Amino acid sequence: DLKGFSLWGDVTLSVVKPLYTFGKIENYTKAAEANVEVKQGDVRLKRGETVLDVKRAYFGYLAARDGLLLLTDVKKRVDGTVELVKQWLHDQNGNVRQSDLYALQSGSALIGRYLDEADALEKVALDGLKVLTGAGLGSDLTVADRALTPVEMPAMDLPALEKQALAKRPEMGQVEAGLRARRALVAANKATVTPNLYAGVAGFLSYAPNRDHLDNPYISDPFNDYGLSPVIGLKWDWTGGVQSAQVAQAEAELNALIAKAAYAREGIPFQVAEQYHQVQAYHDAVAHMADASRSARRWMIASFADFEAGQTAGDKVVTAFQGYVLAHTQYLQTVFDYNMHVAQLLHVTGVDQ
Repeated sequence: DLKGFSLWGDVTLSVVKPLYTFGKIENYTKAAEANVEVKQGDVRLKRGETVLDVKRAYFGYLAARDGLLLLTDVKKRVDGTVELVKQWLHDQNGNVRQSDLYALQSGSALIGRYLDEADALEKVALDGLKVLTGAGLGSDLTVADRALTPVEMPAMDLPALEKQALAKRPEMGQVEAGLRARRALVAANKATVTPNLYAGVAGFLSYAPNRDHLDNPYISDPFNDYGLSPVIGLKWDWTGGVQSAQVAQAEAELNALIAKAAYAREGIPFQVAEQYHQVQAYHDAVAHMADASRSARRWMIASFADFEAGQTAGDKVVTAFQGYVLAHTQYLQTVFDYNMHVAQLLHVTGVDQ
């Protein structure tokens, strides 16, 4: 007999809103907002690191390309001299010896070895720049600069740069936001010893179409009934030891962050001063290496002219070629280091973030 079966629906609901929590919600909200600022600072830090990586790849590619051009030019000159010496030896013309030919051929082979390395380095540097910029390895990426040149020095003096770093560095903003968050958490944890006052509405609805409503105030009808009532509640958690420990932990973390903030205010100016002095030193070094490169090139040309005139031996020409390659390579390395120290100075002062 299925006459006893019927549909039955039952809904229970409650809407509760805290009226007063003695600062818990407000302080947790402040802590959350401050933590958002901390995470935004992380984004700025990552952006600055990306800018620095791209600059390193960009200047590295220019240095590799200029080094390749240098070695290509020198090898072309040495190979031309080798052919000239071969012709002189064949015609028995000129004041040259077989040892001069061997010296020049040895120098040509040595330059060829460095040339192969420079070619690989230039390709790797370009691929790295493609990856960092998101262009893709298969893209046709070209750079605007035709050669590696020293960038301009920052115009501000050291005190101004230190002041700018303390104002613009993301870490300083993170420290301030972190302090606000920790103070708010300390206040929220202290408020856990107080109760929470709530207000709301609770209700229910039951309906079974095949059953009669039981109209009796002393008996609850779970099948056909409804009701709605306002409610006021008070919640109070008594966990004294746990609450004290939470407050102590929050205060300890706050004190640690205060110490870290004090260290940052000392450490950041030191980073700025370190890079500032490096920039000054490498700026002067670039000028010295530029003079060395020009002088070495003149030495190479003069040695070649003396060799053609029969006034010097072939090994002297090879030494001059090597000296020019070494001097100009060191010049390119110094320019690269100087440019990266300028980039580091901009990074530690918060300019590229």
